[in-house]
Amino acid sequence: FHGHGPGKRRHRANSDDERLSLFGNFGYELNDEAEIGLTLQRSTGEYGAPPNTISDITNPFYKAPKYDRTEDFETLSGQVSMSYNPKGIFGFRGWAFANTQDQDTARYDDATYSIIKKKNNYTDSSETSIKGATLQTSMDLESYGETVLSLSGEKDEYTSDYKKVLVNNGPLVPYHYDRDLNIYSTALEYRFQPFSKLDIVTGYSHHWQTKDVGTDVDKGSYMLGTSLKLTDRTTLRASYARKIRFPSIQQLYDATSGSPNLKPEESENYEAGISQRLFKDLDLNLTVFQNNVEQYIEKDDSTSIYENNEEYEFKGFEVSLFKPFLETGSVGLGYSLLHTKDKSPGTLKDELQYRPEHKFTVDLSYTFGFGLSAHADFMYIADQYFYSDTFRKGKLNDYSIVNLKLEQNIYKDHFFIYLGVDNLLDENYEESYGLPQAGRTGYAGVRMTF
Repeated sequence: FHGHGPGKRRHRANSDDERLSLFGNFGYELNDEAEIGLTLQRSTGEYGAPPNTISDITNPFYKAPKYDRTEDFETLSGQVSMSYNPKGIFGFRGWAFANTQDQDTARYDDATYSIIKKKNNYTDSSETSIKGATLQTSMDLESYGETVLSLSGEKDEYTSDYKKVLVNNGPLVPYHYDRDLNIYSTALEYRFQPFSKLDIVTGYSHHWQTKDVGTDVDKGSYMLGTSLKLTDRTTLRASYARKIRFPSIQQLYDATSGSPNLKPEESENYEAGISQRLFKDLDLNLTVFQNNVEQYIEKDDSTSIYENNEEYEFKGFEVSLFKPFLETGSVGLGYSLLHTKDKSPGTLKDELQYRPEHKFTVDLSYTFGFGLSAHADFMYIADQYFYSDTFRKGKLNDYSIVNLKLEQNIYKDHFFIYLGVDNLLDENYEESYGLPQAGRTGYAGVRMTF
């Protein structure tokens, strides 16, 4: 179990942020053929969603401040998994999960966070429950390949006691929402090797979403991937996938931002890459990609309502270098280039907002012989754009972030203490316009395994 310090805040002046997470993981091997696992996590706390810091109403990017708070939240999640691989061609895996979240939120009139009298301000007490199960059966056909059949089902439920001010200085008018939906999926995957250095995998899946409000939907997806080991040091890979993603129950029915008529996202994903051992133990990975997404689900900045966007395009490449050193150390370098475009008919945007075009990272880790692990990472972000409600385009400042963490093994890999600093150089930066991120933040904790 371990406890987290304050979560990452979106505004350095908003320090009223308290969160606690407890996590437990258990695994047990029943025999040579079967094992079982259990995972539990509980989180509680409260936090603010600070208003925009731009106060000049003549600024073309000015947005009226919203004084939102999550007064209380509690989440509980658990998963039980099991695998069974008897002698023979068949194998079985399965898991069941359940997640619940209770949350009390409110929108206030001003920065005192005590009055709710303005039109459209509200209080909301909601509960979300998601539970389901998956069963997978594999069949090893030896030289003819391997197949995997998967069946899954999920039930999502959402309830809300919502109160809203309909006119200025009016009373809070109560509403009650009770919604649920079901998701079912089946998938078949086939993997084979035409010859020893070539792997091919293909698959098809079909998905159903049934809702008590809105139109039921069923869609299929499929994929084809391959990898070719040219030499012991060089591997090529490529894939194509047609995927779907249903809107979540909160995106559909949330009392403040939901839209029950959302359509599922559909995407075409192309990817190709190479893994290359350059010399000794220096590894290079390069991947180029293009994703074309229809009906992309995103919250509209001006209305705060989830909506479908007809067509988005994402394309670019990622390159990384990784090298271990001195037996217990490693260093990694990474760079990604991302081009985005809103290709929806009649759009007034070109690049999509808040998707950085350039990202450069450095990760450095080392474990000393007396049990101290040290980790440092650096990230540089450049060329992020955003839009006003009238689609005027602006650009965020580029920024660099340095994080450090130390963890000491106290007792036989079972008891650890750690401390760290995020944003070590106290960089003043934004990921969204007018919402500065946290400054230098320190944290400490305890981690136990048994």
